[in-house]
Amino acid sequence: MKSEMDSMSKNQVWDLVDPPEGIILIGNKWVFKRKIGVDGKMDVKTAFLNGDIEEDIFMDQPKGFEFNNKSKVCKLKRSIYGLKQASRSWNRRFDEAVKSFGFIKNEDEACVYKKASWSMIAFLVLYVDDILLIGNDVGMLTYVKSDVDDRKFISGYIFTCNGGAVSWKSSKQETTVYSIIVAEYIAASDVAKEAV
Repeated sequence: MKSEMDSMSKNQVWDLVDPPEGIILIGNKWVFKRKIGVDGKMDVKTAFLNGDIEEDIFMDQPKGFEFNNKSKVCKLKRSIYGLKQASRSWNRRFDEAVKSFGFIKNEDEACVYKKASWSMIAFLVLYVDDILLIGNDVGMLTYVKSDVDDRKFISGYIFTCNGGAVSWKSSKQETTVYSIIVAEYIAASDVAKEAV
C-alpha cells in the first residue's frame, strides 16, 4: 500500500482541496492483487494513467493514508484504474504512443494499426489491454518491442520437427544495447547455440 501511495504522490495523481459544495465524492477501496513485472518485482507504476482527465472528479482520501488535514478531499488530475474514465484515457494515451512509432490507425477497425516501410510491414492489434504484434521483418518487430526503461530488446526463436515445436524461447535479452543490429546479432547467436 505504501509503494502504491508513494507512486501516486510522486506522479502527482491528485491535489488535496477543500470539498466543493454539492459534489458527491467517489469512494475508493484497496484491491489486493499482486502485479508482478517481468523482473519479478512488484509493479506499482500502472496504478494510474498519465492522461489528464477532462472533468473534475473528487475522491475521498484513501483509507489508512489520510493526510494531515482529514477534511480535505482528493481532486484527481490523472485517471485511476477502476474509474469509468480510465479505459478511454488509457486508449487515448496508447493511440498517441503507437502513432509516435509510425503506426497508422485502420479507419475501419480502430483497434488495428499498420506500419509499412518498403517491403516491411507490421500490424499491431489491440485487444482490451493486450497487444498482438505481427509482421514480416524481425528487425522492425524488435524495434517496436524495445523497452525504453532498460533498453533491452526481446528476442525469440522456435524450432520445429515433423510439424511440432520442440524448442522455443521468447524473452528479454540480458545485455543492454543501443542498436537494433547488435540486438539482432545477439538473437542470432542465441539461435545458433540452440541449433547446435
